[in-house]
Amino acid sequence: MRLAMLIFSGTEMSKVAIVAILILSITTFKECSDVNRIEGLIRGKIAEVGKRFAPDRRTSIWDIKVEYRRGKFIVSGETDCREGLDSLFGVLETKFPRLEFRSEVLVLPEDVLGEESYGLIVNSVAHLRREPSVSSEMVSQTLMGHMVRLLKEECDYYLVKCDDGYIGWVSSSSVARGGKDFVDKWFGDDLYVFYDVEGRVYQEPSYNSYPISDIVLGNIVRFIGRKGNWFYVVLPDGRKGFVPRYQMVSYKKYKAFRPTPRSVVHLAKKLLGRPYLWGGTSAKAMDCSGFVQTVFRNVGLLLPRDANMQVNVGVDVDTSNSFEKLKPGDLLFFGPDENKITHVGIYIGNCKFIHSSGRVKISSLVSSAGNYSEGGKKSLRRVKRVIQD
Repeated sequence: MRLAMLIFSGTEMSKVAIVAILILSITTFKECSDVNRIEGLIRGKIAEVGKRFAPDRRTSIWDIKVEYRRGKFIVSGETDCREGLDSLFGVLETKFPRLEFRSEVLVLPEDVLGEESYGLIVNSVAHLRREPSVSSEMVSQTLMGHMVRLLKEECDYYLVKCDDGYIGWVSSSSVARGGKDFVDKWFGDDLYVFYDVEGRVYQEPSYNSYPISDIVLGNIVRFIGRKGNWFYVVLPDGRKGFVPRYQMVSYKKYKAFRPTPRSVVHLAKKLLGRPYLWGGTSAKAMDCSGFVQTVFRNVGLLLPRDANMQVNVGVDVDTSNSFEKLKPGDLLFFGPDENKITHVGIYIGNCKFIHSSGRVKISSLVSSAGNYSEGGKKSLRRVKRVIQD
């Protein structure tokens, strides 16, 4: 009898244990389901706030995720938009008042590089890459003497934000790093801008001298003296050399430039024949939007980097009936449709436009012209006027 009771008790206890395990499993499953559901809602809010404060990955960083750990929802990742992050936690606390959140988000650059998060480009042209690797795609470029904001460092590369807002990885060897006072001192000195297509900085005031660097349109250097028809200059990394005086314009005068149809067309034509380069934004070689940005930057208007960003600048010009309303300096945008702009050029008058396609060249919208661009005429989607009357 005792043995039977023990067997019965053991059986009953097993049943109880099984039921308990089932209840625990169901509870755990329910909790996991609830956590997964809530995480999904939080991810939705992260995306919603990111779309408002950091809508374009080319010009802002918003890599934020959420996970549930030890009774808390941990928000982690990185961003360069503190305002957006503050807004996100305001939204989360309002929408989920009973939940506990903890931030492990790095705000760039403060949380990574500290105060020394500024840089000056020391080479005539520095390549911006999609990833911190020499084999990674080049997405843009920046120029000597121009300031970049350093966001973080990895594998001998800095992730930087340029003056046009574009973000990419630059080799650390192309950057002189310092604090804000370092950059302020540079721009507070007697600066000059190289205002020719390209040239050399020579060791001595002679064309027979060896160079210390090449130099291209828009490069910024500091003036320290003069010898005849030569300027003695110092580069951002301290190298010193001579540049022909006629190729230089004071930074103060350069910053006062304002684009006119004549200045735009003149500078654009000086770049005729320059080769096409994907990601290029210097006078050495450039892609279509890099060509447009280079021209306008050097006549006093900094445009966004890419064609589908530039199309959002200026006012529309009606071309529904003809090209009569177009003016030199207007931007012509091409693509499969209005919502997918893939090419840009500059109108120069007489139904002609100048653009970088294979090389910088002039094409016509008139079918009888020898340089007629049938593809260009068929794919012309919008015209924008960015020069103020």
